[in-house]
Order: sequence, then structure tokens, then C-alpha cells
Amino acid sequence: MFASMLALALVLSVGSTPVFANQSSPSQENPKDIIWVDGSKQYDENGKLLPTPTSDGKGSIQPYAGTAYRIKNQTFLGSTIKLDSYITASWQKTSYYKLSRSHTGKLSTKVEGSSTIKNVVKLVLGADFTYSYSESVGTEIEADKSKFSKLAYFVEYDKYKGDAYRVDYEDDFGTVKETSIGTAKWETPVDSYLDVVYK
Repeated sequence: MFASMLALALVLSVGSTPVFANQSSPSQENPKDIIWVDGSKQYDENGKLLPTPTSDGKGSIQPYAGTAYRIKNQTFLGSTIKLDSYITASWQKTSYYKLSRSHTGKLSTKVEGSSTIKNVVKLVLGADFTYSYSESVGTEIEADKSKFSKLAYFVEYDKYKGDAYRVDYEDDFGTVKETSIGTAKWETPVDSYLDVVYK
């Protein structure tokens, strides 16, 4: 009888006590190992604050009635990932970066060639000409504390080329006149992410 009561007491005791005392929640990092980052600011490679990007809607082609623009022979040239900017200005050692303010904005498609070529690509792509990104407050990126690092913003682009044309509809019978504008090459932003880079 005494033995069974002792066993029951042991079971109850173990059940109310953490068996693994060294376990901790992943969210309980040492505050000294975290760098809080203002995600609304971006810096160049020298730590200089970059201006806030503005819309490039100025100077767009406004087609006349009976005029359209097309891109023929569109070819996909592959994808590329580019370091767009840094989110921290200086090299530091830390275990984690966390956003204290969100990292949001828009990126525009990059077009090679004249302003006319750029505007043709913008008209043809429509809403796909711009890409919206957003990283919310509290977003956390792990880093190697033994190395100097910065938090950086990377963008993935899809690359294309094609032949740009102006199309004029000359009458009500569907007669058209196509005028070649030139070869267009462009890179459209399709994805982005924050990551750590090391010195």
C-alpha cells in the first residue's frame, strides 16, 4: 500500500515539473543579440541613406484613338537575383535582425532603350510593370554572430526581349499600319526577400 502511494506521488511530482530544464521557446532570444531594424529605410553599399523611390508615371505615352502598341516575338531570357539595397547602414555582429517598422514599397520594371521603348513596355505590361513588396513588423532573420553582417534586400527579375511596334488603324475596314519602334529588353520584378550578407 505504501509503495503504491509512493509511486503515485512520484508520478504526480514528475508530471508537474519540466523534465527538460534547458528547453526554451525560440522566441525567447537574448535581447542583446537582436538588432531592431527600421524597414522603411534603405542604404547603399557605403551606408548612405537612399531617397524614397518615387513613381515613374511621368511622360507616359497616351495613345490616340485608333493607335495601339504591341511587342512581338517576346522571348524569355531567364531570371536573375540582384542585391537591391541594404536595410542596415553599418556592419555589425548579431544573432538576429528584426523589423521595428515594415519594409514595403513598389518596384518598377527596368527597361533598356529610349523613353519611347520604355513607355511601350509599360503600356503593354500594364499592372505587371510594377511589383509591390511587404515585410511586416517583427519579421526576423537569423545571422551568424561570429561575423560582421548587414541586412539586405534582394529582388528576383525575369528577363525578356521583344520587338516593339506602333499600330495605327487607318480606317473602319481594319486596315492597319505597323511601324517598328525597335527591340525592347526589360527585367520585371517577380519576387523579393530580406537576407543577411557578410563582410
